[in-house]
Amino acid sequence: MRHRTQGVAYAYFVVALLLYGLQMVFGLMAISKYLGPDPIRDWLPFDRVKEIHTNLLIVWVLTGFMGATYWVVPEESRAELYSPKLAYWSLGLWTVAGVTAVVKTMAVSHGMASVLNILLPFAPTFSLAAGITVARSFLAYMDSPLRNSFVMGMVRPEDRGSAAGITTLSRQVPVAVSPTISAYLMHSFSLNVPIFLGGFLQLINDFSFYFLFRDVKPPEEQTVKPQPVTA
Repeated sequence: MRHRTQGVAYAYFVVALLLYGLQMVFGLMAISKYLGPDPIRDWLPFDRVKEIHTNLLIVWVLTGFMGATYWVVPEESRAELYSPKLAYWSLGLWTVAGVTAVVKTMAVSHGMASVLNILLPFAPTFSLAAGITVARSFLAYMDSPLRNSFVMGMVRPEDRGSAAGITTLSRQVPVAVSPTISAYLMHSFSLNVPIFLGGFLQLINDFSFYFLFRDVKPPEEQTVKPQPVTA
């Protein structure tokens, strides 16, 4: 380890291993529910155990990738990380969000990214603004695998190609037109106007998504009543 801040990666690797172990525990719990009486059925039903098991799989894999990134970036750039504290905070927030339901994970991560976007114009220095921008991008895009999985799970197999195209188009069109709108707003009003506007629009999107889909579960997370194995 040539750079001190590469030690951040160890925290991510440890959390990834702990989450992997926890995933195995919930997997064994799910299996045991098929093998006989289930004394904790009312407290942890099968569908909830399966949901947690699936979420943990996604979270520990992504946590490992993030840890690898924090190891490789200082190595390749030959410079220390800007803010190790920010990396630790990101790890804590990601872990808390990741072990909850998929919809909550997407809403929480995007909500935090929106708040950082609104706070960006208040950054007193370029370095702090750059750090906020990196953290905002990380939070905004870390839910992409979950979002794609959620969409694919909610549509019929024969419609998944169309669903992927529609969702991609709905995200890419704003990306294409926003530079023109932002340039007009910056020229006519203030450099901060499009940043504030984008942040508030993102928050509206996050709250709408959460309240519309908080009770919607993909088929693999819906209630399943296992039948005990009989001889």
